[in-house]
Amino acid sequence: MALAGSDGAVPRWRVFVSHTSELRDFPSGTSYVAAVERAISAAGHVIVDMADFPAANQPPAQACAERVQGCEVYVGVLGMRYGSPVRDRREVSYTELEFDTATEARLDRLVFLLDADAENVAIPPSKLIDREFGARQDAFRSRVQASELTTQSFASPAELGQLVERSLRNLAQTRARITSGIQREQVPAEPQPVRASKFVNPPPATAPAWFQGRQVET
Repeated sequence: MALAGSDGAVPRWRVFVSHTSELRDFPSGTSYVAAVERAISAAGHVIVDMADFPAANQPPAQACAERVQGCEVYVGVLGMRYGSPVRDRREVSYTELEFDTATEARLDRLVFLLDADAENVAIPPSKLIDREFGARQDAFRSRVQASELTTQSFASPAELGQLVERSLRNLAQTRARITSGIQREQVPAEPQPVRASKFVNPPPATAPAWFQGRQVET
């Protein structure tokens, strides 16, 4: 359950999950994407995935961008495969377009990278290695890691699920603190009562008679 806000309401976000197909298919039984979806539901949010949307009478790149822009949080699960290039924008894959759209829309981005050095990630080599667009994916992963984001690596669905749920809960806490601070700043300060000055020996209104007309010696 997500952390309640200052007004008692529980934030319920639309969380866009960006991934390539092998991460949904493997490991069999409990895939990486399935673990992510369980984590999102456990944190009290709504899962949004391009695979769940029907055909639309609009260009694929536009449809993809609109799905991302309609969410509050982006979760990127990046493996070793680049994925399919966008039909009307062949220079980028759907996953890279989704990341760039989330960045431009200033969404909160949580990015997780499959550990390239792990001994066994339970994905067949034929599905893990991208012989066609591997160089593109290497460049994409490097660009994400070189950005201002703090990424996390994973090597199993269980580990990934824990990281996603923990990150969503931490984000909820951070947003709640920011909202609480803004609300405090917006409350006008109460005016302080004016205190009358009191003098034990009030100064004279005019100079004493003996001083009037006296010249200052130099």
